[in-house]
Amino acid sequence: MARFTKKDLAVIAGLAGAADFLAEGRFSAPVARALKAAIRRGGPTAARFTGASAVRLAGTTAQVGKTIAMRHPVLTAGAVVYYTYKNREELGDLIEEGYEIIQPKAQQFGGIVQEGVQTLMTEGPKPIGVPFFPPKAKKKVRSKFNKAVSKGMSVVKNGTS
Repeated sequence: MARFTKKDLAVIAGLAGAADFLAEGRFSAPVARALKAAIRRGGPTAARFTGASAVRLAGTTAQVGKTIAMRHPVLTAGAVVYYTYKNREELGDLIEEGYEIIQPKAQQFGGIVQEGVQTLMTEGPKPIGVPFFPPKAKKKVRSKFNKAVSKGMSVVKNGTS
């Protein structure tokens, strides 16, 4: 059996590519057609199932995480503390970047907020015109059918005793 080096394989591949080019793609055309047909037939189905599976998996993962967090709050708190401690430098950098972004806007609106707090402290809260208690709900109207059923049941109860 003949052994080819990487250089020999590269030369053979180059010659095969040149021959295919000179033959105007007649060597690679059947392979390309078969590959395109397989992709045309199976591609949309595979993509549909892959997308649905990914969404289903993400939903399941979220549900499992939520269930674990609700059933074991101490474990969840411990995991959050551990993650925070482990990545404290990265989180600190993120907080600093966020502060640099928010600081100019905070200074701009700081005076407005301070004036609002002073007004609230001196004048108290202002009514906003919305009633405190919501209006009572309308009583449910009984249908003719329900009235007839009630009468029938009362007749049956009174007649059997």
